[in-house]
Amino acid sequence: MARLRGLSGFPILWRQWQIWRLSSSLEVAGLSLPDLVRAKKTQRDKDWPMIRRLVEADYFTHQGKAGAKQIGFWLKEARSPEILIELKREFPAKFAQEAKKRGLLRAVAKKPVQELEKLLRREEDLERTKDRAYWRPLRREMELLRITKVQTRA
Repeated sequence: MARLRGLSGFPILWRQWQIWRLSSSLEVAGLSLPDLVRAKKTQRDKDWPMIRRLVEADYFTHQGKAGAKQIGFWLKEARSPEILIELKREFPAKFAQEAKKRGLLRAVAKKPVQELEKLLRREEDLERTKDRAYWRPLRREMELLRITKVQTRA
């Protein structure tokens, strides 16, 4: 687990870290928001609602004062049809640019919210499949190490 799927190595992650304010008197350093969202794209059920909440919180906190990079992040990672619809209305040029990279965005103006939810779920399912495929050989390797260790003890 020295490297997570979809993330850069530790030296790069370290340069991109950010301070997270947990309360008025408590701050911690950790992964940047984009890196944290990428790290959460796993096969685990509990990670996907967290991705949605993290992106929504960032959107509502910085709405009206975001730069192009942050808007691009929202367009790439938003998991809420309502926010995607707002982003299309607020940033049509950036939206069109990002739609070339994220196919789901092309459906935002054409599909009802329920259909967008289904498309978001398909995106999620694809990421879950990629995560399972990434970890499969690593799990086998760890199992072989465990078996070898048990056999050498015997």
